[in-house]
Amino acid sequence: MAKEQLSAREHVFSVVVATLMILFTCCFCFTCFAHYHPELLRRVVFSFDFVFQSFQMMALHLSACDIFFWDVRAINVLLAVLWMHWILTIDAVTPVVRRKLGLYLHHTLPLMIILIGVHLTVVCELARGTKWRQFQFPTSKGDVMTGSIPGIVPAGQIHDPSNSASYALDHRRPCLFEVVEARPHPPVDMYKTLKRSLLGVAGARTYTRYQRRYGRILGLLYFPGWALSVATLFAPAPIGRWLAVLASFLQIPTIFMGIMSLRPDMIRELMTTYDFWFFSIMSIVKTVAMSLYYHDVRAFLCVVIWFGTQFTILVDAAISSMGAISISLFVSVGFNIAKLLLVSLELVPDTHSFEIFKYGLGLDITLFLYLNYVPEYPPVASVLAFVALGCSVVFCSVCFGLYHPGLLKNLCFSFDFVFLSSQLTTLHLAACDVTFWDSRAVVLATSLLWTHWVLTIDAFTPLAREKIGFQLWYCAPVLLTVLVGEATLMYETASGTRWHLQDRKLLTVRAFGRSIDVMVMPLLFTRIWMMLIWECRVVWRIYHARETDLIIIHGVVAFNLSKHPPSDMHLHVAQIMPSDTSALSDYEEAE
Repeated sequence: MAKEQLSAREHVFSVVVATLMILFTCCFCFTCFAHYHPELLRRVVFSFDFVFQSFQMMALHLSACDIFFWDVRAINVLLAVLWMHWILTIDAVTPVVRRKLGLYLHHTLPLMIILIGVHLTVVCELARGTKWRQFQFPTSKGDVMTGSIPGIVPAGQIHDPSNSASYALDHRRPCLFEVVEARPHPPVDMYKTLKRSLLGVAGARTYTRYQRRYGRILGLLYFPGWALSVATLFAPAPIGRWLAVLASFLQIPTIFMGIMSLRPDMIRELMTTYDFWFFSIMSIVKTVAMSLYYHDVRAFLCVVIWFGTQFTILVDAAISSMGAISISLFVSVGFNIAKLLLVSLELVPDTHSFEIFKYGLGLDITLFLYLNYVPEYPPVASVLAFVALGCSVVFCSVCFGLYHPGLLKNLCFSFDFVFLSSQLTTLHLAACDVTFWDSRAVVLATSLLWTHWVLTIDAFTPLAREKIGFQLWYCAPVLLTVLVGEATLMYETASGTRWHLQDRKLLTVRAFGRSIDVMVMPLLFTRIWMMLIWECRVVWRIYHARETDLIIIHGVVAFNLSKHPPSDMHLHVAQIMPSDTSALSDYEEAE
């Protein structure tokens, strides 16, 4: 145990030292590059000798990084690349500049001797059966189980691969950790449908007979109803009202059959999740807004569509007809996009626009006690902003150096990370534009760095967290600080701010004889709302998570759709326990 703790301390120390070395090296080399003569530098860079040697060195050092598993030693390899290219381009420093800087050609000799020694050492170690294997950090993808919030747990004692005969034979690496379900779900009866709960066994059988007889015909009516819903957006108001009523009655049977097929036990599980309430509230807000926008009988269609949306939110509780559900979801995406464009262009006939909020919103001043901001920032504030950014870069760089590369790669290529990262980047760029790209942009850059640190925190394994004394709740103060900053900015943009802000037009979209001006302020406002909700969600996860739980990465749930339920059937998360297995025909009749 003492040896493992010592190795962990050495690893952390090496990460810190390597990060500091690359910072100092970058400062020195970039300073020298700034003093290069541009014409000499161009001739050197475009010469065959430079291109050939640079290509060979890049191939050499990339191979070394791959041999080293792209761990902390890759930072040292990057240092060697920088110093080698500094030597290759030293001829671009004129003798006059060298004399003023006190730089002489013989200053490159110690560096060349060090690099030659390092290269010879690597060659010797590779040729004679290296001892460096014990410093490699072998990884394994692990067995990905399922769960609402996955967790990483240790996978037993970590053995030194250099002392393992099997490692020398088949190069298999031991499992350091595995991703498992964080909290087992309670048993879920997936054979009990909502129709059985509401109608009983006898009523469910009667309902099933009628559904088997007329269900296919009623299901086909959904698509004409959807087409009439689209026509409602274009038709004149007198015709649109009748079309809305007809479209509603054509869609109600399919939505009703889908809701009756849901599993109540799974509904109860879904109602305990943040996602269910978030999407449900957003759906209610959209329905109320569209009903007020129509302000007539067409609002009845909005209510019917809301029931369909709720069924979509609860789709995990439905284990049948997934093909038809996928088609209806694809169709709904097109309908919502068309509705968004028509409402934005004000092409829906006989509607009633209204203001949800307006500038100068009269919030009580006691909600924000820090309204006495100085309109123009003093120089010390700008200096503090740069100091904060520098300290943040050092801290986050050390954390990034300790991340597990496999987890980090899977996380960065996931849809959630790409989507949230793009939204955060758009938000901060819009905020920088609103604030005239002054010193406040440095604070926004710091905020963007910290939010991406939270986004990638799942790549920090529990073993590494425990070694350095890091706990998951340390992310909460960061998110709460960002929440306060975003809420303050939202208040200032909506209440006649004393801040020095601007609102510019990004572009103008013209369609159907109308135009939409895309402004920076609405773009910023909508992104802030979205990120506020996401940050509250992450804080909620942190509050409920254990120390080994993940807050960004999620597993998946899979159901066995077999009609013949064996006893004690275990799925990945939900355990299926049939409530009545006395007769299979009774189950099929009620289903």
